[in-house]
Amino acid sequence: MLDRLLSLEVPGRIAGAALLLLATFALGRCDGARREAMRQEAARATAVVEAMGRNAGAHTDAAAARAADTAAIVQQKKELIDAIQSIPDTHPDPVRVALGCQRLRAQGGRDANLPAVCRSPSGAEAGGAR
Repeated sequence: MLDRLLSLEVPGRIAGAALLLLATFALGRCDGARREAMRQEAARATAVVEAMGRNAGAHTDAAAARAADTAAIVQQKKELIDAIQSIPDTHPDPVRVALGCQRLRAQGGRDANLPAVCRSPSGAEAGGAR
């Protein structure tokens, strides 16, 4: 190809050189674009790996928080049950009576079928009006 370029006259040589320069530039530009695309893909992959690491850490932290919450809930429930069981049933307080009456009404109990402590002469619920 170089022999053909040298055998041409000056305008042909200039045109050939320009064509050769243009082809070289285009190939170099394609190679640069390919390198840039590969660099961006590597950066994207690195970002994905970093995000996955942060995500795994967040999942670990959340699992530890859930375990701590579960332990706290179990402990609170145990304390509440212990506190309720320590109250003597012989003389329940008015709040406990009102709660029991409310539960009986929620189950569909009529006033006539409720215990006397839940019935009031005015028809209002035990424990006071809301």
